[in-house]
Amino acid sequence: MLFSERFENRAIGEAVAMARAGAVGKVVHVVGAGPHLLSAKHRPSWFWDDAATGGILVDIGSHQADQFLAVAVGTHGPSAAAVVQHASVGNAACPDHPDMQDIGSMSLVANGIVGDHRLDYLTADGLGTWGDVRLTIVGTEGVIEARANVDVAGAEGAEHLIVVDSEGTRRVDVSERPVDWADQLLADLADGGERLMSQAHVVAVCDLVLCAQQAATKWGEA
Repeated sequence: MLFSERFENRAIGEAVAMARAGAVGKVVHVVGAGPHLLSAKHRPSWFWDDAATGGILVDIGSHQADQFLAVAVGTHGPSAAAVVQHASVGNAACPDHPDMQDIGSMSLVANGIVGDHRLDYLTADGLGTWGDVRLTIVGTEGVIEARANVDVAGAEGAEHLIVVDSEGTRRVDVSERPVDWADQLLADLADGGERLMSQAHVVAVCDLVLCAQQAATKWGEA
């Protein structure tokens, strides 16, 4: 399982690591946004079939569930109980494919931490990248925000990490953070280790998004 948003984006990876290390005190809330470009003309036929994709919460939402559990529980060792409080899915802008889900949300809880996550295929073409993906971690002593792909109307480039705490507001340079998931994976394959993440973490992520997808109500309905 390649959770590319966390493994390949240094801002998100560092945000999770900082939160786990207590950089903003006790974490109480995790907010994840996973908007994507639809790019309809480039999509294969199975993309429009929820039976093939699993639905938007399973498809895109697996990344948000991974990040939430990485913050709330960690990715190694036993997995703490996590539950789905609410989930919804809908079709907002794909009239030619009425059964396709282009928007969804889910609220998760683990270890007393609430995670609210929004997924969609509503990103406008003018953004210049495939989605304004963000991760916000709220703690008792500050806030960490990762802007994975773009800082809208702000700094150039990607992988922006912003921290607000008692000392002020600052950007954290993540350019030297290693992207070493492939090395860890190869080492795990060689000796059966769990350096990259535990099997329990993968199962917990899959279980959460499958439960969220199954429990999802229609978008805009209670």
